[in-house]
Amino acid sequence: MLEKSPTKLLLKESVAISVEIEEYAHVEVSLPPTVGMAYESGLKIDTYFRNYGKQEGFGVVRSNGATIGKCSNANDKRDITWTCECFGLPSRKRKKSSSIFVSYSHISDKVCVKRKSKKVECPVKLYAKVNEVDEWVINKAMLEHDGHNPTPGNSKNITKFRKKFLIENPHIVPQLFNDRMAGVLFGREDMNEIENEKGKSRA
Repeated sequence: MLEKSPTKLLLKESVAISVEIEEYAHVEVSLPPTVGMAYESGLKIDTYFRNYGKQEGFGVVRSNGATIGKCSNANDKRDITWTCECFGLPSRKRKKSSSIFVSYSHISDKVCVKRKSKKVECPVKLYAKVNEVDEWVINKAMLEHDGHNPTPGNSKNITKFRKKFLIENPHIVPQLFNDRMAGVLFGREDMNEIENEKGKSRA
């Protein structure tokens, strides 16, 4: 008889577990961002570039931005930089592993593979700032990826949409939690299997 899962762990752990799952992209963006494009707000550029990234298969990160004024007197942002989620160098910091209790019911036959960093110094970047008439204008647009080759099918693996996927598929959360406690990561093959099952149920 298998042991029951420790209830204390279930209460303490967050449902937002770190797994590589995503939804497929169904976003249509007519043109890629180009220098000179103007928008009413930085939020509209943010939405547009994220949708473009979802269409092309890469994640977008708003890396930094400057505000008008300083400290407590700072007002709205006057410029923002967005990058590909693979921008930058891999972190060299060691993560401390917390001691957790794992019962036999958590053990899986899958081999635990160490997660690799997605950071490959990808140069994709978008920079926009406010002009004299309060329009947000794109000043720099670097859209050539380096170190990885994103495709539209990769959108399901972008970390941005994990929470949404879990909310729409609550039935897989318990199994993901058990696998996570046992150190098993949820990979792309598992994601493809779930998508195939969803397709069969719709047919």
